[in-house]
Amino acid sequence: MNFKRLWTIFKTRNREFFRDRSAFGWNFLFPFLIIGGFAIIFGGREYTEYKIGVFPCEPGTFNIEETDIPALFQKTRYMKFIAFQTAEQGLEKLKHHKIDFLIKNGSPTNEYWVSDSSPKGYIVEKIYNSSFMPQSKKENTNKKNIQGSEIRYIDWLFPGILAMNMMFSALWGVGFIIVRYRKNGVLKRLKVTPLTAFEYLSAQLLSRIYVLMFSLVIVWIGCDLVFSFKVG
Repeated sequence: MNFKRLWTIFKTRNREFFRDRSAFGWNFLFPFLIIGGFAIIFGGREYTEYKIGVFPCEPGTFNIEETDIPALFQKTRYMKFIAFQTAEQGLEKLKHHKIDFLIKNGSPTNEYWVSDSSPKGYIVEKIYNSSFMPQSKKENTNKKNIQGSEIRYIDWLFPGILAMNMMFSALWGVGFIIVRYRKNGVLKRLKVTPLTAFEYLSAQLLSRIYVLMFSLVIVWIGCDLVFSFKVG
């Protein structure tokens, strides 16, 4: 292997990449746009895991504290209570899994409806039934808290975007380039030079690794300055 020839191809491929505007946009601008778009769409929204329907109630003046639903169930986190005027309206939403649980307000027997095919409905049913348990039985537990930082949606999304960017960059930066060189006749011209196939492929791979690491650092630092990621 001649390292001088390999180094020449390595520098040539890097210059070709940085002069290509489409490659610049795909590797640097596209990840910023994707992450920024998802940050705007999903950022700053209150997290609700379960949707609870309550009837009969007036949607405009609905106040969960004025219902006879157990107070412990009302104070359960990550639940959103939705008012319905009639049972038919609530059952229609429940059948289409637009809500997870339906409660009849003012029922002496604490009537509720839940879909057997809804995993969330199963969990809500257990929480609802446990809210009627005497407080004395709940005191026989030993709760211990741990400290942790909240993970935002974009914190979870960011590593996947970086991996996707690296994957497509490697695919198009090596395989597609070789195919394009073959169609344009560049490989035939290189064949008459002292450059070997091993040196050519090695230079292409090393060049792509360099570009991937460079773009990864730029995108990581740029996004971290804007969004302050927490990636552990």
